[in-house]
Amino acid sequence: MMDLDKIFEVADLQLSLNVFDEYGAEYPKGLKEKLDTRIDSFTKEEQDMFIDVMMAYKLSVKNKKETMNTSTYKLGDKWSKDFDYDGMLEFGSKTSVAMGIESLQKLYDSFEDVNYHSEASPLYYAIQLLKINDKAKAEIYITKFIMECRDTLNKNKIYYDSI
Repeated sequence: MMDLDKIFEVADLQLSLNVFDEYGAEYPKGLKEKLDTRIDSFTKEEQDMFIDVMMAYKLSVKNKKETMNTSTYKLGDKWSKDFDYDGMLEFGSKTSVAMGIESLQKLYDSFEDVNYHSEASPLYYAIQLLKINDKAKAEIYITKFIMECRDTLNKNKIYYDSI
């Protein structure tokens, strides 16, 4: 007789490991071994069901991500029903002083328009510093902005992966 609770418990463990893998983090001590031991104890029928559960989960996440964003972020975009928040954050995570004040201002306006004020704050200071030709300090704030974008992207991915 197949134990579905056991299969779903192991699937949850596997999903936890996937998050660690995605972000290059070390597994908590013993988690990988616990998962391997549990999978090894499955019957052939349970292994097949486990694979089906994992594939169904991955498909549901993929479908949710695809339906959440139907547009692709372009510099200066404003809020819309299908605004590409992750695309904006990815764009922000590749920002540099070399983009120039005008492009940085458009990016800042996008962040502000969709209420990403915390992430946008260092970008605002970078723009102000560039306006007074202090490129060295602006680089510091651009780096902070990039870190904010990456942090929010990581939080979003963890959230998407959990639904």
